[in-house]
Amino acid sequence: MPRAAWRRHVLEALERREERTWRLRGLLERRECRSACRAPGRGGGMQRLAQDLGALQRQYEGLQCKAWELSQEAEGLRGELDRVRGLLQQARQERQGLEARWVREKALEAERLNWALEREEKSQQKVSRLQEKLQRVREGRAPPPPFLCCQPQESQITFGGGGKSKDLPGLGS
Repeated sequence: MPRAAWRRHVLEALERREERTWRLRGLLERRECRSACRAPGRGGGMQRLAQDLGALQRQYEGLQCKAWELSQEAEGLRGELDRVRGLLQQARQERQGLEARWVREKALEAERLNWALEREEKSQQKVSRLQEKLQRVREGRAPPPPFLCCQPQESQITFGGGGKSKDLPGLGS
């Protein structure tokens, strides 16, 4: 029940009780008058009714205080409930943020692993091809690669734009 509705409910209940008390007081006073009129020498009945009325009023005031205390406690509990709901919402948002971050990190890690596996696979394939080629050369089934079969001669390489050539030592005889 919203706070305003709860207060309205409590006030209505208190007003009903107060109205009932006033009706009872009126009934008691009329009864006392009738009793006093019928028995002029009996004043104790009136006093007893006044005491009963006082007791009812004290009981009514006590119940009003109790209702006020309960409404204050209910309001405090509603505030606490709102605070806890806010904390719960904040915790849910933090959890969702952490889950999203974890998923992003795992996706990046998977990408890195896939890249590394692809590189390793390519390297393994290259090594396998080279080993097969080397095996064929050793068995004499394939011609040796050009860099193994030719006797290099000293070569001339032109550097710069001057047209001068320079012999590279150590490549020949």
